[in-house]
Amino acid sequence: MYGQFIRIYIANFYYGCQYRSYQRFTDSIMTKLDRLVSVMEDGQWHSTEELVDRVGHRFSATKYTAQKQGYQFDRRREGVRFEYRMVSNPIELAR
Repeated sequence: MYGQFIRIYIANFYYGCQYRSYQRFTDSIMTKLDRLVSVMEDGQWHSTEELVDRVGHRFSATKYTAQKQGYQFDRRREGVRFEYRMVSNPIELAR
């Protein structure tokens, strides 16, 4: 509960209460796992390049952490690159 307030306070201090953009502010608060889930929850295929841009260059480590927490992913090869999609999340598995 207090962690969110601390992050907002730090963001306010760092940006001087003038956020350059809402996206930059939310990216600073969201963890890499949060970003990975928000990108992949649509169930569509996402390229490695897109995941690197939107999650970070070590997105595979984040994907591994997500798998440990119960998320499931598919991988396919399209030409010389790989694409990934989220198949299920822990909430769907609990039903």
